[in-house]
Amino acid sequence: NPRIPLTEPVIYTVNGRTGSGVVPPYLIGIMLGDGHLPSRTVTACEDGIRDYLASAGFKPAAELHSDGKPKTWRPTGALGHAISAWLINHNLNTARSWEKFLPPYVLTASLEYRLELLRGLMDTDGTVEKRGRC
Repeated sequence: NPRIPLTEPVIYTVNGRTGSGVVPPYLIGIMLGDGHLPSRTVTACEDGIRDYLASAGFKPAAELHSDGKPKTWRPTGALGHAISAWLINHNLNTARSWEKFLPPYVLTASLEYRLELLRGLMDTDGTVEKRGRC
């Protein structure tokens, strides 16, 4: 069986994002995965994601999951404003689930930025098969 070997990650030196933005890439991945972007909310049913959202500055809404824990989370204060600005800047502020996309800068961002954003996506909407494929 012919195989194509995996390559090392591409490290871009031009037009790469440094990851120094106000909204962390992991949180962007979570928003793109389980976020309802028009309302700036995230539906979180796993404790690890809930803990991360709480530590990042999100507050739970009144709606509860079947486990009795908060289901919907909303950013507060400066973080809420930063997320709104980020969504508007990337034309995602009104995007419904089937309209979400990765902003083009992500493709040439630093390796660390790309991995953190991917971690947020995988932790919310990702699946790994038994064979290890995503």
